[in-house]
Amino acid sequence: MLKFALPVVLMLLVPCLAGANHLNNVAHQTVSFQVSPIEELSVSGNPGLIHVVTASAGQDPTDVDDSSTTYTLTTNEADCAITAKLDSAMPTGMELMVDLAAPTGAMSLGFVALSTSDQNVVTGISSLIASGKGITYRCCADASAGTIAQTSRTVTLTLLGER
Repeated sequence: MLKFALPVVLMLLVPCLAGANHLNNVAHQTVSFQVSPIEELSVSGNPGLIHVVTASAGQDPTDVDDSSTTYTLTTNEADCAITAKLDSAMPTGMELMVDLAAPTGAMSLGFVALSTSDQNVVTGISSLIASGKGITYRCCADASAGTIAQTSRTVTLTLLGER
């Protein structure tokens, strides 16, 4: 009986010993990773000429709107805001305002008068991707503006992380 048991035990041990060799064929790695704050903002282009041309008798010229552009954003941060500012002041008697449509969960501040200082235009933006959100510019002039030849201002929109 012992003669029969020894070959059976060897048959069972050989695969186990062979499997032990496979343990030498295993390697381990530690993978490190990090996700940095992401704040990306782009616009679809420049609006066309905003031309103030009409007024009613006894009133300031009629405000003119342009809604031809949009913005897209990506952020992985909470409580972000979009600010807007001009590169230089508007001429006397003129005002340029902007209204950005808010992405889901955020709040637009409606039409905001632009100046050379950052003005919040959308707040409460948190961890989202949004595209095709509307931008509306409004150009306002009062009678003191007089006649102004075509000129331009650069509007800088900035997506600011956690505030």
